[in-house]
Amino acid sequence: MSRQIFAAIVSGAYPEGSILPNEEALSHELGVSRTALRESVKGLVAKGILETKRRRGTLVLPRTLWNVFDADVIAWLRRANGHSVTSELLGTLAVALPGAAEMAAAHRAAKNLAQTALHAGDSSVEARARFLVELGAATSNAFVASLVATTVRSLLADAAPELDAWSGWLTPSRAQRLTGLVNAGDPTAAARIARHDAALEPASV
Repeated sequence: MSRQIFAAIVSGAYPEGSILPNEEALSHELGVSRTALRESVKGLVAKGILETKRRRGTLVLPRTLWNVFDADVIAWLRRANGHSVTSELLGTLAVALPGAAEMAAAHRAAKNLAQTALHAGDSSVEARARFLVELGAATSNAFVASLVATTVRSLLADAAPELDAWSGWLTPSRAQRLTGLVNAGDPTAAARIARHDAALEPASV
């Protein structure tokens, strides 16, 4: 039910900023009871997609307010446009990783990075994904860690070939170099080598 309403929002049937039909009309349109509809609306409110306003109705909020890292929301968005979601998630990693490496180096939190399979020479996409999750955790910032982990796990689950191709720059030797820079407490160099395009820079190899 929540997915049906969300799909209607994404399709433009209920655009951002619009008011949903009243409870009676919407429950009839979807062929469900009012009780079931209320529960679905509550779920979408909790995900930042809808807002209920007294005397006004249920408002579709701007996409910038949606909890897009909620697992359900990612899955629903992927149903609507999987290629776009994958591209945006990869773009999120490209932006987040240098900052995560910089923060990890500031804490010199390299212990778990050094224990990953990638650091030991396993170049599989699963090993690279685990290293990235550990890099996020090494920031000691719960928000950054959650952002990186949620993004990586979603890509690994639903777009592993794309994640594999995108993360090819993160070789075992680069992971070892990055771990060393984090351990040495060199935020600037760690951030530089954690850039997605760092593999294009001979000085960083």
